[in-house]
Amino acid sequence: NKGIHYSEYLDENKYHSPTPDRKTKLSAVIGNFTKVHFDSKDTPTIFYRKNHNHIPPWILFKNITFNNAIDLYSFLKREEKLEIISEYFLINNQNITDDERLELFKNMLIITRKFRNKIAHNAKVITYRVDRRYELQQIKLMKINPYSLMKWKDTKNKITGRNDLFAMILSLIIVLDNPVLVGNMLNEISVFLESNANVSDSYIKITNLPPDIINRIQNIDIKKYWVKHLEKWNDENN
Repeated sequence: NKGIHYSEYLDENKYHSPTPDRKTKLSAVIGNFTKVHFDSKDTPTIFYRKNHNHIPPWILFKNITFNNAIDLYSFLKREEKLEIISEYFLINNQNITDDERLELFKNMLIITRKFRNKIAHNAKVITYRVDRRYELQQIKLMKINPYSLMKWKDTKNKITGRNDLFAMILSLIIVLDNPVLVGNMLNEISVFLESNANVSDSYIKITNLPPDIINRIQNIDIKKYWVKHLEKWNDENN
């Protein structure tokens, strides 16, 4: 939608910035992308700079930060955001509205980013909770619950899976449109908890994970979702 030359896809006029503050923020974000375009020493950007007459966005974006990617997404037009979301949500549930998709996806990105930053800097995550402004609404989550990892009983306490570690796990399995990656991640979580049985109950309680999280993971039929994934892929490419 934005073009393949940096002067096109980094043109501020092609993004949505309705207020002066947002315009200032957009200029800063575009500035970060421009710096990568001209100064990055990382591949593949530097290779394209030296060997091609332009650096297309799908090359440049390999060398930007996750934070900058989220920031740029926030300035896309509504229809462009929905187009991106359709590529990430594994199940195209007609019961969820576009506004709900937009809210959930934005908050999932923010939750994932904030937990990622905590983990990357070796900070404490077991009791960490993301700001309530970015929490996931449980009822809306149940509408796009592809692996059924969340249960209706979780909604009774109005806490589980909103802005905690479980919210990060739910965010990842929803936006990761690949059952193999999801299966590997969930298996590692299950193995970790089972291998540390002497502390797993305390860990689950402190992190606000569901008490039966191990059983939930082990009851997921990843092969079933892999078939759905392949069917979706075939439909989109035929």
